Amino acid sequence: MSLKLSRLKRWLTLEDAAKYLSLALGEPVETKDLIQLSLEQELALAAMLPDSIMAVKYRHNPHAHEEEPPTSRENDPLGLLDRLELMNRLSWALLLDEETVFEPDFEDVRRVSGLWSLPCLEKSNNITLLGSRLTSALTQRHISDQSKPGFGPIIIQNSITDEFWGLVEFSYDAFDDEDDDRKPGRKDYVPIYELPENAFIGVSQTELQSFIGALQEPEATPSANQLEALPDDFSALYDAMGAGELPHMDIVIAAWRNFWKERRPDDGKPYPVNAEVADWIKKRMETPSTVLAENMAKIIRPSWAPLGRQSKCNR
Repeated sequence: MSLKLSRLKRWLTLEDAAKYLSLALGEPVETKDLIQLSLEQELALAAMLPDSIMAVKYRHNPHAHEEEPPTSRENDPLGLLDRLELMNRLSWALLLDEETVFEPDFEDVRRVSGLWSLPCLEKSNNITLLGSRLTSALTQRHISDQSKPGFGPIIIQNSITDEFWGLVEFSYDAFDDEDDDRKPGRKDYVPIYELPENAFIGVSQTELQSFIGALQEPEATPSANQLEALPDDFSALYDAMGAGELPHMDIVIAAWRNFWKERRPDDGKPYPVNAEVADWIKKRMETPSTVLAENMAKIIRPSWAPLGRQSKCNR
């Protein structure tokens, strides 16, 4: 996968995002790592909904924690119904913290599609959904029993407006002969506990670049002193990279970071052999070329690491 081509995409699937991060960070990254980072609130995932699906808008309720008004009599039927309605309402509630509560507005149910954030929030099925997928990735087998939670719908969020929406579907079972003419309400909808089959979980490009930036060292590019220790050919190639004139330059930089960035002359460790470096580069090319990979390995080899020699401390 090309880093440059990936940067043009608005979002990447979990599989492509893992490959992208592996190249950008110079170390292996798997889809299970991305899911775990999301569950730990370190990386926000995205959901791509190719087809429209029903969702209810969640609105902030600043009065959610006010005390419930007392009923006139302990056994008042209307009072009991009010209490049941309150329990049902809170079963849909979205809790961000102890003070912030969002509740669904069933007067605002519409069809949604496209790219949405998939935040890990309490009182939603997101955590259960992703937890099931992480378990499946770790055990290499599909686990369906964990995809049915006991609370809330899947929550999606508009990354521009920060609005929350809960995925729902219309329940025809909610109607009976006497209520066919009433307006749709809470009882007419049930939460969706699993994403549609044609939906994809991935990472938006904005989130991906922000995550990479947070992981990289303050000095993300080689310093002048570091470049002086590299072959002149590589320094020239590095300078030309900004013009976009060189194919696979992103892989060359990733290889240099992986094999040579932390190495120093006579640091007591065996130097990487060119064949190992070339094989690493070749596996990351969209169109593998043995000759090109070997030439790249030679270019990024520092002058203080002659071919076939180890660090002095190991000889």
